[in-house]
Amino acid sequence: MRLFRHRPSVGIGVDFGTSSVKVVELVRGRSGFRLVTYAVTRQPNLLLDNNAPDSVPRAAVLLRAMFQRAHVSHGEVAAALPVLSVFSTVLELPQMPERELSSAVTFMAKNYVPSPLTEVVLGWLTIGPPEDLNRSAPAESAPVGEGQGSSSFARLGTGAAAAPRPVAGAPLSPTRSLEIRKIQEVFLTAAPRELVGRYTALFERLNLRLAALEVESFPLARSLIRGDRRPILLVDLGDRTTSFSIVERGYLRLNQAIDVGGEAITNAIAKKLSLPIDQAEQRKRAEGLSSSAEAGAAGTSDIGSSIAAILRPLVMEIITRAEVVRRLYERKSHRALAAVQLIGGGARLPQLAAFWTSVTGVPCEVGNPWRGISVPAPLTEHLRRLGPSFSVAVGLALRPFEES
Repeated sequence: MRLFRHRPSVGIGVDFGTSSVKVVELVRGRSGFRLVTYAVTRQPNLLLDNNAPDSVPRAAVLLRAMFQRAHVSHGEVAAALPVLSVFSTVLELPQMPERELSSAVTFMAKNYVPSPLTEVVLGWLTIGPPEDLNRSAPAESAPVGEGQGSSSFARLGTGAAAAPRPVAGAPLSPTRSLEIRKIQEVFLTAAPRELVGRYTALFERLNLRLAALEVESFPLARSLIRGDRRPILLVDLGDRTTSFSIVERGYLRLNQAIDVGGEAITNAIAKKLSLPIDQAEQRKRAEGLSSSAEAGAAGTSDIGSSIAAILRPLVMEIITRAEVVRRLYERKSHRALAAVQLIGGGARLPQLAAFWTSVTGVPCEVGNPWRGISVPAPLTEHLRRLGPSFSVAVGLALRPFEES
């Protein structure tokens, strides 16, 4: 969701993640997109600290050093706000002229946003052509039709066993799919005004024009679901949080997040096996959810089994929450989820995608934001490994090209 926007001229994305800062610069030539440069630094997001008056100056020093080290162009940039920091919901409004929509959204926001409107920056986006939402038509084959979203603060219930899965993208209710709906859907966001102010102050200090400030789910969708119109669940496994975003036909339909991430998994391994944090992290990344047979083939049967046994309950907690999100989407949209893509640093956990598929029956893979982007040959393998954690930064860098 673009909280404000201008027309940028440089494809530069800056992603302040929970544990690292990433910068990507892209250009588009005759043969497609090309990576110009990138940078990454391990550093928690200083801008999220409400009690640190020096957060903006410190973040500016860090980002200036990254730009200089990587020789990033001094132009317009796009940045993203964490899902957990932004309230979002989907509004259903009667069809009305565009000139009336803004006042209607603002009026409705008073009933949904949990903070006074004077304390937030509102953003909104219509998430489907009205003719697609209101026509009476049978089911499409893939690519599929429209779905609906839900609030990122929706109440989550306990998980249950997955029901038999229908064909991906097909209506779950023939009656509902033929229903004529004289409405339009609007994706509403509300970001804390103080947080938005810190982001804008940071880039002003660096003499960089902030062309767009988005909720991070939007650049995720942009980098990973280019041209895929099916309903897809993006699971961003960060160090401290995990976000769930369902995208269909290029529109964000549902957005939620939880306070569980890779750090909790590493800490559990460290506690269970009495290991230092750095060793627990190494074991997690090396062994992951490998089965006893796979670990045995590698000569680490006992070790692999113990790591997998520690990981499975924590991973199941994330999968259970994802299944709640899936059911919310399918119940409202009456369409089946087609696939899951894992991104973020936690997506590199060995065998996670295969384990996810075996539990849910939904095809799952690790997302690749570098798909279709030319990168220097010596960096190909390195960037492939880093790929899942660069999804937001790549999506932000792609933003100006989708508007040109």
